[in-house]
Amino acid sequence: MKRPSSGRILNKSYRALKPSTSTYTSRSSLKHTILKLTIALLLFNFTFIPRLLVAPYTSHGYNVKVFETWVQRILADGFNFYIPPTQDMLEPDPEWGHDPSFCEYPPIYIYFLWIAGKIYEYISPKSNPYLLVLLIKLPMIASESIITVLIFYLVSRRRNTINGILAAGMYAAEPFCFFTEGIGAYAEGMTPLFGILSLYMVTRRRYYEAALFFGLAMMVKPTAFVYLFPIIIFMYEDIKLRFVKALAFAILPMIIVSLPFLFTEPFNYISAMLWGGFHNLGRRMPTGVIWVNPSFWFFIKCISGDDIYRIIAPSQIFLYIIITVWLWLQIVKRGLSREKSNIWFVGFIFVFSMMMFLPAAHEKWIYPAYPLLAMSAFLSQDNNIKRFSLLAFLVLTVTYFQFIFAPIWSVHYHFESTEVLPPIEERLQAMSAISRWLYQWLYSLCRVLSMFAGQPFDFLYAFINVILFIKLCLVIRKVRFSHTQKQLMDSKSLNLTPSTRVLKKDEKGSLTRSLSVKEVKCYVNDQLETFKVSLKSIKDIFLKIEELAKIFQSGGVEKNTYEILMSELSNSLPSPIEKMFIAMRELEMLRAKAKIEQIKEIVDEIDNVLSSLTLEEELLIIERYLSIMREVNSLAKLKEAEQICQQRLNTLLGKWSSIRGDKIRKITDLEMEALRLKDKIREIEVRFAVGEFNRNIYESMLNELQGSLRRIEKEVSEIRNYINEVDLEIFKTHELLKEIKQNINAGEKRESF
Repeated sequence: MKRPSSGRILNKSYRALKPSTSTYTSRSSLKHTILKLTIALLLFNFTFIPRLLVAPYTSHGYNVKVFETWVQRILADGFNFYIPPTQDMLEPDPEWGHDPSFCEYPPIYIYFLWIAGKIYEYISPKSNPYLLVLLIKLPMIASESIITVLIFYLVSRRRNTINGILAAGMYAAEPFCFFTEGIGAYAEGMTPLFGILSLYMVTRRRYYEAALFFGLAMMVKPTAFVYLFPIIIFMYEDIKLRFVKALAFAILPMIIVSLPFLFTEPFNYISAMLWGGFHNLGRRMPTGVIWVNPSFWFFIKCISGDDIYRIIAPSQIFLYIIITVWLWLQIVKRGLSREKSNIWFVGFIFVFSMMMFLPAAHEKWIYPAYPLLAMSAFLSQDNNIKRFSLLAFLVLTVTYFQFIFAPIWSVHYHFESTEVLPPIEERLQAMSAISRWLYQWLYSLCRVLSMFAGQPFDFLYAFINVILFIKLCLVIRKVRFSHTQKQLMDSKSLNLTPSTRVLKKDEKGSLTRSLSVKEVKCYVNDQLETFKVSLKSIKDIFLKIEELAKIFQSGGVEKNTYEILMSELSNSLPSPIEKMFIAMRELEMLRAKAKIEQIKEIVDEIDNVLSSLTLEEELLIIERYLSIMREVNSLAKLKEAEQICQQRLNTLLGKWSSIRGDKIRKITDLEMEALRLKDKIREIEVRFAVGEFNRNIYESMLNELQGSLRRIEKEVSEIRNYINEVDLEIFKTHELLKEIKQNINAGEKRESF
């Protein structure tokens, strides 16, 4: 009669225990989601509010004046906004500035300026320079705040909440980024937002969405071209046959965003885009113009002198191309592109090399390096990369901030410029108390830091950046991913059948490439199907055992017939159970590898299927399987059964340890609540005894409290029973495993004789 009892317990677990576990899990998941949303909101405000407090009262005067002109023009001219290159852009010495009526920016930021202008007209019909400056900066400040939340989401999703907070906090508090948008209005914050989203989509293997976000980034600023390098490197193996479609997805947002201007003045729009890039970069490459940038070329200019530098200048672009190609080859050769979490580090590599070697690179283009490094420091699998990312974040924070924002002329210009804003005395009167305090504190701090700016410090900062780049090259050359990492999805580790063994071997027999994502998904689907079919077969057999036990207990069959049928059903169990356990082992390995590769669809699919088998059900299946296998005489089968069940039991014990701890903590919380209710009942009884309540109120309150107490006591009892049942099943399984091990030892001794 023992076997039918086991069947009844299993059937009961299907109906009762699984919903209960699901309820607890959903509550915990809801709390976790609320916590993460709260943290994300706090991080958003931590980025947004300090910038908002000083944004209206500070600016890079020239930039804001140009943006103000663009606001006026887009409101007045609409889609006739873009004009051909002006005469000053054709002059032979294009070192600084141009007619502010000419716009070289693609349309996305222009649309935001149009919105800013409309809001400004609606809110403040009279002149209000503070509001205007704030509205000009607002899209970029909002973009920075969203990047902070995005960093928190990406890092906490792959690591944990604490790491997510640290990574997001690093970026939010980074002074160069703070000054770039909160103080200076350099219009850099939105480009890395779309760039990071594009790289994230590559890690998820959603390449068309990646191309879409890259196209949007290009429509904010063409400097987004630097994201193209990591995108191609990391998506190349999976998208060889879909490259044209991905390219179309990149071009599509460019066309859509540009359509209004292409319809009205196509020549003006296209010439503005081409001449803008040529004016800002192309014309200055041969002349060796260096912006306020502690780059390799600034270092060379300092040690060689102007005359020699002018001779070197025309060859700068060729060195940049050579170094970019060398970095590309090293990244591929060292296997960096095989680990998706390295995409942030690889993105930084190309940003930093652009800043160091691209002729006439603007100082503000270093901006994307900071969010990329913040994520690389926490998401990379390689400790050398993590340490270097943190070092580079700190070094570049110092060198670029001191080089650009700390010089005393820059401090005065950003805090006192009057191209758009009134004199500082008027500004201080217009500020709120907290804005005034933050403004004065930042101003004072920058004046202190200005003591460490200018020569010889500028040369020192450029030299440090050169050393940092050399260190970067050494880190890249040291990085080597193991054979296991490089062949993450090879056929050997997946135990593929001959029909799915698609890897080729070289003359020495070593594997030369890993499976494509499509092939891995096919194998995963095969294993999922095996698991589902086996589990259904097991459940069907258990239900038949349950039904047979009921018929026998009601006297429907003779004992001999019952035993024969029960033996047949029991003997049919081992095969599907073994298939299910093997499939589970394969799926768990595949899930771990898919997490490393960030193939979320595979992880989700495996999780959904494996969750259909609860811990209690698997324990009971193991117990039934061992009960049958202990009667087997084959030593090989006993060893195989013992190995499979021990492995599964170890996995379940790890899960149960966590679940059991949560249940015990839940019991403790409920018992504390029960004590509180009992104290409340005693209090009400005393207050009723002294006449504070009449009987109706007393009975109503007493019934409510006693009802709550009964519900808590019932829940505590259910949880305790649940823990005891699972503990008992684990104990039974341990005893059966011990018995099988004894049988194995006895069999080995017999064979030795």
